[in-house]
Amino acid sequence: MKKFWVYIFLLITISTSCVSQETNPTPTLDWGPATLPPTWTPQPIITTTPTSIVDFFPAGLHMVYMMDDTIYLWKEGKVTELLKQDSVSPVSLSYDGNWLALSKKVQEDHPRYEIWVIGIDGVNLYRLLSVEEIAALPEDDSQLIIQDYDWMPTTHQLLFTTHRVIEGPPEVSPMFDLYLLDISGKLRQLAAPEDGGDYFPSPDGRYVATSTTRRIALIDLETGENQTLLEFEPLRIPTEAWHTPNLHWDRTSQHFTATIPPPDIYTPPDWPGGYSGGLEQIWRMHITGETELLAEVEPSVGRPTVLSISPFAEYYFNTEWGNCGDGDFFITRLLTLPEGEELFTLPCWPAFPAWLPDGISFLYRSEEGWHLGNINKPI
Repeated sequence: MKKFWVYIFLLITISTSCVSQETNPTPTLDWGPATLPPTWTPQPIITTTPTSIVDFFPAGLHMVYMMDDTIYLWKEGKVTELLKQDSVSPVSLSYDGNWLALSKKVQEDHPRYEIWVIGIDGVNLYRLLSVEEIAALPEDDSQLIIQDYDWMPTTHQLLFTTHRVIEGPPEVSPMFDLYLLDISGKLRQLAAPEDGGDYFPSPDGRYVATSTTRRIALIDLETGENQTLLEFEPLRIPTEAWHTPNLHWDRTSQHFTATIPPPDIYTPPDWPGGYSGGLEQIWRMHITGETELLAEVEPSVGRPTVLSISPFAEYYFNTEWGNCGDGDFFITRLLTLPEGEELFTLPCWPAFPAWLPDGISFLYRSEEGWHLGNINKPI
């Protein structure tokens, strides 16, 4: 990890209740955590924060960020050092703001990673999943590493997926599996390889939507059912990379939305098998199993998407190349879902606006600097 990389994770702290553990048809493994005492004392390093920054964020916001191998907590105008340790990344804050999950690299020649957690007060540091426990996951002799992990809403449970280590570039291949890891150390496999994928839990914590390069599915955590909702042709990328759709839940946990680009969007039209004129699609999938095509938009050849769906899938930005006087820039329009009503057009700038967690606010950069906008007031 390069020391100048900065990881910023935003959380609007909301009072939630824990979801009770339901009966699960999948066998579970109970691995007790290896508890270690903390080796540092949290020390406030900044006692005040400029009012402009405090006012910038919604009330109750916690921000955890990493800089120079040190993890910091920003809360109520104070910055506290939580942990100084190299080879640690990324960090993920639980939804209630009480726990921080992180991965620790434990081998340099053939990197392997473990999952650790620490209380947000800087105590109760312990290893949640060891290298040996990760090595015991596959049924064959595959060597696995953690691909991604994040907290479930309403609970102190982590979702994670794995990569298989392979020879040659890109050196790893996604397993498209899925596991649920409780903060007590209990591990539950939610999906076998190729039956899971990138994960998107519902706000109420009952469902997990998953996506792979060719499939979108829904897992019901109460019943264990894993239902395929949409199959599509994989995106043909002229590299060793792969593309999986992002999924966006609604506020009531009744449906989620995805964008599917044409599979040949990366190939110039004048090449053999080049772009054939397909449209980028916006799909909505319901927990009942129903699917509906909401919209189709003109894509941009060479770009994986021209759409940016808001949290809770109520709005989306649609960008297209345009001439703004000084050269080619993005022309960005904000529209409603599913109606497609255009609310406004943003000034030209070669970057997507970045949605904030509330689903109605966004960050936008112009020649004058960064702006905070929302669906009612662009800037």
